[in-house]
Amino acid sequence: MRSGKRAMGWVSVLWCACLVAPGAADARAAGTGHSPLQLCGEATRTQPGIGTAYHGMVQNDTYALSALVPPGLTAWSGVATEAPFHGFTMFLGPESCVIFQIQLRVEDDPAPNLRGATKRLDGVRMIESRRVALRKGARFLTRETVFSHAQPHEIDDGSVLLITPESRRAASERAYEQFVRSLNFHGR
Repeated sequence: MRSGKRAMGWVSVLWCACLVAPGAADARAAGTGHSPLQLCGEATRTQPGIGTAYHGMVQNDTYALSALVPPGLTAWSGVATEAPFHGFTMFLGPESCVIFQIQLRVEDDPAPNLRGATKRLDGVRMIESRRVALRKGARFLTRETVFSHAQPHEIDDGSVLLITPESRRAASERAYEQFVRSLNFHGR
């Protein structure tokens, strides 16, 4: 149960808005307008074997959702088992991961920009973006699905982010798509 006007921020293990990839300021200063694509090790502090391990169907009553960690994969919270649930990271292979995060929107938090959202899952509006960029001499793909889930007395915002080298694109996208399709929101 949550109380007060403040709640935990984005996933404890992923602070995309706070983490700045090395060279990000340089890229903006150079006038590109885009920060460099973050690799898994830059986008999350989660490591395999650290925190709670999730397999198969994961249910969370606080956020009224369930999701399937694809067979053969393990998702890691990256935080102590007693810490509140805010998501997890699935490591798919070298430099390839899926980062799932969810948070309670509090009064000062801006709502995610879902203008133009065409995807709906269980009545929840979602929008997806994709980007390909060169890092470490290789092409990397990111796909991100951002969503908002309105419950009777709160709104939960979240995202699912895939980061993968293009050489692992097919297998990584299958895992990402399977996970996104499995998201099931309750309490609407």
